[in-house]
Amino acid sequence: EKPDIRWQTADEFSQKGIMQCIQFCMQMPGNNELSIQERAHLLKLGAHEVALLRLAYRYEPEEDKLYLSNGACVDEHTLMTQGFGCYGHTFLQFCRIFSRLELTIEEFVLLCCIVFFSYDRIEGQATRVKVEELQTRYCEIERLHIARNRNHDQMHFTKLLLLLSKLRALDALIAERLLCLQMNTDGQVQKCIFEVLHREATNVVVDMEIDFLDAVDTKPDYSWLDYSPSEQQITTTTTVVSLPSQQTIVNNN
Repeated sequence: EKPDIRWQTADEFSQKGIMQCIQFCMQMPGNNELSIQERAHLLKLGAHEVALLRLAYRYEPEEDKLYLSNGACVDEHTLMTQGFGCYGHTFLQFCRIFSRLELTIEEFVLLCCIVFFSYDRIEGQATRVKVEELQTRYCEIERLHIARNRNHDQMHFTKLLLLLSKLRALDALIAERLLCLQMNTDGQVQKCIFEVLHREATNVVVDMEIDFLDAVDTKPDYSWLDYSPSEQQITTTTTVVSLPSQQTIVNNN
């Protein structure tokens, strides 16, 4: 029987999907407090982690499967044999634990903001301070929101934060796995995908001959952030979360 490989062409694993996640991240209140260079740095280091979190949110515990944007559903066996390798089991384990928290859409969007504005990934002191302030702001909003709506579970916020270390580890492992998989399959990687998957400190592809690899750290290049509005995903459900800054975050499911 021929394996179902529709999941490999789903938006979650394509340039279109990466751009949709970038658009989602750029709508987060607080981006306007950062420079273009600082935003690009956060996107490079955090967009894939947010993408994994968005994917985990669509996990269906009753079926033990992930539902993707193109209608395909994948189980642990599919992930392990057709893409994620051994990390397929690890990621599904994360999804199972994550689903038990039963996050509301508001809690989930705030968590995405906490993940995206992670100051510990930033090297420059000035930028690090600004991003830390943003992350602290979102942590406090999340904590207050949970305290107001989940007063029966005083550990809920703590459980949420403890999962982030697992997500960070998965981000690094799966990003390298997907990048190597694309290199071995197609021999080339689209610039946008490369930028969010390649990690100079950990990826083994640093030794591969990629035309634009040497330019990544030598000069700013934000062309990979360009997108056409016509490529934005048409969605059936839109949730808007208002924050104290009077800006809004739109999460497209």
